[in-house]
Amino acid sequence: MKEVINIYKKHRHTVDNFISTLVTSLPRKFTDNARTILKNHDYIELLYTVDKNFHQSTPVICRKRADTTHLNSDKSNYFVKLQLDEKGIYISNPYIHYRTGRASISLVYFKDEEYHVFDVNLIEILEELKLIEYNSLHDKFKKAVYTLGSFFFGGGFDYVDCLRWIHLYHAHCRRCQSRYFARGF
Repeated sequence: MKEVINIYKKHRHTVDNFISTLVTSLPRKFTDNARTILKNHDYIELLYTVDKNFHQSTPVICRKRADTTHLNSDKSNYFVKLQLDEKGIYISNPYIHYRTGRASISLVYFKDEEYHVFDVNLIEILEELKLIEYNSLHDKFKKAVYTLGSFFFGGGFDYVDCLRWIHLYHAHCRRCQSRYFARGF
C-alpha cells in the first residue's frame, strides 16, 4: 500500500489533472448517469451528491447497488473547510476506503450549487495511466509465502525443522535432485 501511495505522490500532478479533466467532461447529471459513469470508468468506486447546505441529496451509488442509509445526513463537517481550486475541484490525500479497504482518493466537484463526490480507487487509476502494473495474484502469493515464513520461523517450527522441510521439498523436486544431491545436500 505504501508503494502505491508513494507512486501517487510522485505523479500526483498527472493523476489529479487526469481526474479533474475527466470529471469536468462527464455528463452534467452525474447521479442520473451514474451507472454509465461507473461502467466506463472502473477506477471510480462510488459517487453521490451533497447540496449547498451540506446535506447528502442522493444515495451513495456503487457498482452493484445504491445505499440510501446516509440520505439527507449532515455532511458539513467534511465540506465546511474544503479548499476548492479555480475549477471548483478538491482532491483529497490518499486514504484507506471504508468500503473496499483499498487505497483511494476522493474528488469533490462543486457545480450547479451542489458538491459531487467521486471516490477513486488509487491502484486502478494508476494502472489506467500506466504508472504501475498491479498483479493481485502475485500479491496473494507473496502474502502466502510471508504467512508460511512467519509460521515456520515464528515458533511453529524451529530452524532445524525448516531445513528438514526444505530438504524434503528438494528431495521430491526432480529439477533440484541432481543439483542438491550431487553435492551431498
